[in-house]
Amino acid sequence: MKMTTKVLLVASLLAGCSSTPEPTEAEATATATAAATADMESPPETTAAPAATETATATAAAPAPAPEPAADLAVVPMKIAIDPKTAIEIKADKALYTKGKKIATFDKNTMKLEELDQHMSVWKDGTIEIKPASQKKVKFNEKDEIEIEGGGKLAIDDKGKVTVVAPDNKPAPKGFAPVVTGFKPEARRAASLALLLALMTTTAEPAPAPPPTERAPSPKATGAAPTSTAPAPKK
Repeated sequence: MKMTTKVLLVASLLAGCSSTPEPTEAEATATATAAATADMESPPETTAAPAATETATATAAAPAPAPEPAADLAVVPMKIAIDPKTAIEIKADKALYTKGKKIATFDKNTMKLEELDQHMSVWKDGTIEIKPASQKKVKFNEKDEIEIEGGGKLAIDDKGKVTVVAPDNKPAPKGFAPVVTGFKPEARRAASLALLLALMTTTAEPAPAPPPTERAPSPKATGAAPTSTAPAPKK
């Protein structure tokens, strides 16, 4: 009987050492409060903002690259008779003259007009850029002939003979029969631009005349008594 009592007592002591005692009410309240405080202090989850470079790429497109200029225009002195009364001279100073007045100058791949804000530039692919913009696309082909949109052509052969074909099946400008003196094939592009300038000037439509100013009918035409301009008599 005593042995049984001792065994039960030892088992009871072992159970008391290995088991965790239940917390008191105050301890449970403190634990819950600490857990709630930790939840409140933890930072909220955030979503990463898109990279600035991606936004910039989406909102701003890269500008188109500038066209590559053609080689500098070769210029030699020559004379281009447009008609019996008009001629263009290209002189050694790389300038165009008509009736002794400078009208344009060649500079690298461009022919610049003196008095007008206009120029013609040649790009590597043969395109001729005309500013202010031309209504039709113009370019040099592989033979250095000027092709005008709509089937037009302006060509100078190796002997300086000029061929003009108006675009859109229109007849060539009346009286436009250029004759080139002193032509050199290496200066074909410069001479062709001078001819193109002359052609554009010849075919340019004149500005419409202003409407006539209406005049008041005379008193004789209307039968009304003329208005007296004499001073009123003194009273």
